[in-house]
Amino acid sequence: MILLDILNLNLNDFTDNNYITVKFINNYNNINSDVSNTSEFFLNITNDEIITKEIKIISFLGEGSYGKVYKIKCNSKYYALKINTNELPNKLLERYNSLIINEKLKKYIITIFVAGKIQMNDEYAYYSIMEYGGDSLRNSVNSINCDQLKLIFKQLFNVVYIAHKYKFLLTDLKLGNITLNTNNRLKIIDIYMYCEEYTPCFKCKIVRTYSTIEIEKEKRIYEDADYNYTCTFIPFAVCIIDLICKNTLSEYTNKICNKFNINLNTKQIIPLIQIACYNFINDSNDSIKIYKNLYKHKKYLESEYHIIKEPQFYEYFMTLIQPKHEFEDFISKKKLMLIINDLINLDPNQRSLKFLKEKLIS
Repeated sequence: MILLDILNLNLNDFTDNNYITVKFINNYNNINSDVSNTSEFFLNITNDEIITKEIKIISFLGEGSYGKVYKIKCNSKYYALKINTNELPNKLLERYNSLIINEKLKKYIITIFVAGKIQMNDEYAYYSIMEYGGDSLRNSVNSINCDQLKLIFKQLFNVVYIAHKYKFLLTDLKLGNITLNTNNRLKIIDIYMYCEEYTPCFKCKIVRTYSTIEIEKEKRIYEDADYNYTCTFIPFAVCIIDLICKNTLSEYTNKICNKFNINLNTKQIIPLIQIACYNFINDSNDSIKIYKNLYKHKKYLESEYHIIKEPQFYEYFMTLIQPKHEFEDFISKKKLMLIINDLINLDPNQRSLKFLKEKLIS
């Protein structure tokens, strides 16, 4: 990966099948001199050199909180172009290098060829050009068969296991941030996270969709050498439900809200499920009192939503967990319930991959 800026770009030109001329300039001489100054997308970039490339906009792929992604064609190959407002080029490079240094994780990280600052009229934004990893896994859910599911399931497990074992923060793991290509290979496409240092993480600004309460409430718990980095298990559980079950987690949380007269969205319901799971398994709060802010937040939510202290809340959630008919031979309802139960516990030290390991080894 190298850093290059783009001179003047008009997003109004980003229409399907339109050709645009893009001028790249190397304003990062010191940084780019520290790496091989070549990539699949550029060859032999010299200091302050301006290179012009013609890019074809193939299609618009999607939009998130901070930017848009397009499928493009250049040099007879397909790529993904991301234009955003938050991914500082220097920090993206640091973050990218901190992940791909682990060979086991590297194969699941999208290859980024070039990134930098982009001038759009009188405003500035940022961009990155990466390999085109295929369609979003979120968009593929309803078309995958059981054989594909097995391959996807194993790869997702590997990502989470590696992140847990080697203590990597994967801050926004969700189906929408994972691509699936025609060979059923998964790639994580959204890796950015602002950090003072990345190896290990220090003073991070974390963006997340589905998070664990300890990440939210225990200030920089990931800097604690004793923390086991099971924070990825909760979004992993969401991925599993959305991949395998007859309904999505969002649909299940809507049912929970209707049954217990709760007016919350899915992101707000997940902490209640974490607490309910803990209460269902434990007779006391002894094991989580070491997490003072987490414990305090638990008591607050229990005072607001008394039902999460009662077993019927968690029992009802578990009854909703039902694999699609075509996946029942691969994973039964009982096994799926055990897996989800192991992943979503409030207590980081009570989360486990035990039943997943058993499933994938057997």
